Amino acid sequence: MHPELANHRLGTCCEAAGLHHDRMHSALTDAQAAAQLLARYLEFARQHGVRSLVELGCTPDRFPFSLWPTMPASGRVALRASPGRAATDLPFLARMVASLDSVAATTERTVPYIDLLDRVLEDRLVTEAEVDALHQTARDWGLSREEVIAAHHSYLESLVTAALADGHVSEVEGQDLEAVTRLLALDRSILNAMLGRMAALVPAPDELAGALPSDALAGKSVCFTGTLVGRLEGSPITRDLAHQLATAAGLVVVDRVTKGLDILVVADPRTQSGKARQARKYEARIIAEAAFWRAIGVQVE
Repeated sequence: MHPELANHRLGTCCEAAGLHHDRMHSALTDAQAAAQLLARYLEFARQHGVRSLVELGCTPDRFPFSLWPTMPASGRVALRASPGRAATDLPFLARMVASLDSVAATTERTVPYIDLLDRVLEDRLVTEAEVDALHQTARDWGLSREEVIAAHHSYLESLVTAALADGHVSEVEGQDLEAVTRLLALDRSILNAMLGRMAALVPAPDELAGALPSDALAGKSVCFTGTLVGRLEGSPITRDLAHQLATAAGLVVVDRVTKGLDILVVADPRTQSGKARQARKYEARIIAEAAFWRAIGVQVE
């Protein structure tokens, strides 16, 4: 339905379809989001004249319930690590990097690796199977040890840049950056150096808000990406409300990132979404959600 997307993960497809998926990688919410997405796609197909699943290329079948196994409950419970919490036993990436050959670096080839790395780190948990996939990708693209290390540095730096976009790194963002640093098998000193170097280039929050007067934004096109985190009068700011607020401030809201886009509002400081990448490619201005609300005079919580 959206062949132009950078990837077709559940969160990316939901965003493109205008659906909000707040708790990714929770089994229940993932299932609910997938069901809503399917319903949206089926409605789209119906509007375009498709009247049956057969017309979509599906072969109807009945589930063989008689073959459904019966198993006694074991009483055991397996808990997945919560987002933002790093696994403690993670020498995987360090071992993978050490196993790679050392040859001349060509960083353009690291794009597929970084894309897979972004997916692996979405839930801030790395498994051996995921590291095997990263290792295979690095091998397939002929990446050297230096290129993979540079890709890890680049990925962490993009998160630091996003976290500092509103002028400061919150406690939650700081903890997340530390977790990702460990997962990438990088030394904490590297994160500290990035924070120190890049913080000096970022204006203070008040200066940042003052640098974006609302009248200067009037008439500009704006697009939102990710699940919004701001709250207005105690209630979460939905995508529809965000569009209304931006329109009331005189901006033109659009759903896609194109060459003519002026502003992309980044809701999630960790985002490496297709929209964010396209915005950087087209040199559109990327503004953190908190800074954007201040700029248009909306007092959010």
